[in-house]
Amino acid sequence: MIPLLQAVKQVQEFLEREGWSFMVVCGLAVAVWGRVRATLDVDISVAVHPNERQRLVERTRLYFTPVPDDPEKFIARTNILPMVTASGIPVDLICAWTDMEEEAIRRARSVEVEPGFTMRVATPEDLLLMKFISERPRDREDVEGILLRSGADMDHDYVRKWLGLLAESLNLPSLADEYEEYLRRNSPEH
Repeated sequence: MIPLLQAVKQVQEFLEREGWSFMVVCGLAVAVWGRVRATLDVDISVAVHPNERQRLVERTRLYFTPVPDDPEKFIARTNILPMVTASGIPVDLICAWTDMEEEAIRRARSVEVEPGFTMRVATPEDLLLMKFISERPRDREDVEGILLRSGADMDHDYVRKWLGLLAESLNLPSLADEYEEYLRRNSPEH
């Protein structure tokens, strides 16, 4: 098993033991639903409300090494707990507690990525939403890859619903039009 997947396995087992719901996001999820691209770390969204951050830090310290000198302050400021596994693989635990994030975690799918190993990963729709609201060029490339590979099977009404809510809450009224343009350019069916 490649080191990144071994790290996912370790963290998934830890999160399941502790009773936290989660999903793999970012580069590894893009490799499942979009284009394979190089990634050097693991990003996992965990359903952790702000009042549970302290427990996440405490429990994580038993199995992994937090990266910040003061992980409690770091997670309170950023909603992210950077850590490394015993083999040195960087892992970011991203605290997810908004309605959209919690729904995405509930919808996550277990996908066999290697014989005998399944990874709990964001659906293509939820991954696309996460990538779409980012302005980074790499994330926009990921959107295109997700649409090219998974677009024909996607629930576009679900994406449109959440984009509408995001457009309103983020004051980005053009999100819906941008999505339709991406669909026109990158999806065989929509």
